[in-house]
Amino acid sequence: MTVSKVLHRLRPSLVPVYDSLVQDFYGIRRDPPRFYTALHADMIANGSLIAEWTKGRRTPDDRPLSDLRVVDIVVWHHVRTNCGVSA
Repeated sequence: MTVSKVLHRLRPSLVPVYDSLVQDFYGIRRDPPRFYTALHADMIANGSLIAEWTKGRRTPDDRPLSDLRVVDIVVWHHVRTNCGVSA
């Protein structure tokens, strides 16, 4: 997981964070190819909603917030706070 966070920081629009809570959301543990495929399909299916979430948003160091990062944040909080049924 640490490596994905470092790579995500370097390429936030290309490399997703491979986080256990996000894996739990998609119901795919320890299978990166299936996880990335599910994440990609979700982002395509919900692209316009994700674009609304990121519109005008910036990171604390004033970089544009990537779609991948906002999905990671939303899904992580969804699972962490047990706010309802996942996808």
